[in-house]
Formats: sequence, structure tokens, C-alpha cells
Amino acid sequence: MKKAKIIFPAGLLLENQRHLVIGPNDEGLRKAQIGLDARCKVVVIGTDPVPGVVDLARRKKIVYLNRRWRPSDISPDNALIISCLPDDGDNHQISRLCVRQRILVNILDRPPLCTFFAPGMFRAGGLTFAVFGGGLTPILLQQIRKDLQKR
Repeated sequence: MKKAKIIFPAGLLLENQRHLVIGPNDEGLRKAQIGLDARCKVVVIGTDPVPGVVDLARRKKIVYLNRRWRPSDISPDNALIISCLPDDGDNHQISRLCVRQRILVNILDRPPLCTFFAPGMFRAGGLTFAVFGGGLTPILLQQIRKDLQKR
């Protein structure tokens, strides 16, 4: 049985900082929206975007680059980077480049490649409730978030 990572819980203040999402799929759209909610400058890179990514770009809420990611995209201009790509080769390379440049990185569903984990989260007015699972329990975190929303 895998052991959960020991984490340092923190709330990142990223207003007006660049938040790069690699992968314009449904999960990438969700991560982009979280960045927008935190008032980040969101950039999404990738091909075959879901309609929500196209809509956010059309409304100039995000910058969308319709192309494959490049190693030069991994730069300290980004406060953090989230990859929602299915390809492990890309994700390993993205993680290595981020670690080398000391950029916070989250690779979706691949805890060993991450330097931070996104919590299960719910906002109610000025309050934010967050539950961390150490990278092991994303389904449980979703259920806890839903339970908080109901209350």
C-alpha cells in the first residue's frame, strides 16, 4: 500500500502571477478556472481544446496557445505549472524542467512528479475549505468537497 506524502499545507497568493496549464482538456479547463478564481494570469497550451477553453480565450479571460508545449514554455515567468497531459514522457520532462528551475509543478494524477498537490477545495464567500490527501485520494477529496458544498 502506498504511503501518503507528508505535505506542508499552504495557501498560495498568486494574484496577477502567471499560471500555466498544459492540456486544454476538461481537467485543464478546471485548473484554468481555479487560476482565474485566484486572479492569476492564466495561459493554457495544447491542441484539441474543449469548448470551455475556447470560450475563455474568446472572452479574453485566458491566453490560449493552440500548439504543443515546448521546453521553452517552462520558465520562471510562471508562478506554477499544471500539466493535464496523458503522456507520461511529456509529464516526466515537464516535471524535470520545473524542478530544475524551481517552479511549482503539479502533474495530474502522478504524485511522484509533483512538487505540490492541489487540495479538494470549496469556497464559500471569503472562506476557502481545503482538504489534502497527500496525492493518494482524489476521489475521496471530491466527495469531501461535495459534502462541504451541501452544508
